[in-house]
Amino acid sequence: MMHSIREQILRALMLRLIDAIAPTPVVRMPGTPISRDASPALLVFSEADTITSSANGVLDWALTLRLVALARGDKAFTITDQLMVTAHQHLMRDLPTSGLCLGVAPQDCVFWRI
Repeated sequence: MMHSIREQILRALMLRLIDAIAPTPVVRMPGTPISRDASPALLVFSEADTITSSANGVLDWALTLRLVALARGDKAFTITDQLMVTAHQHLMRDLPTSGLCLGVAPQDCVFWRI
């Protein structure tokens, strides 16, 4: 069975993130809270999947992902910063994601201490 383009993009990006920050776990849409023992971790959420334009029967879609880096302790900011920098570098490495999409564009970044 063939997966949707959306799912193919998500899987390709997940594999890229897993390779980039191994052995740190990358979790897609966690259904249960992440335990303290699982920290540090990178969480990937699919925030939106919307049509941005339509012309001549062709639809442009925007898939918005949110990456959340979790870490605890005295070096939490340093660890989460490094996770996000590494994730960003690897996501921007192949902007069309092997031809699955037109590009990848970052939106914003927020840091929280837990």
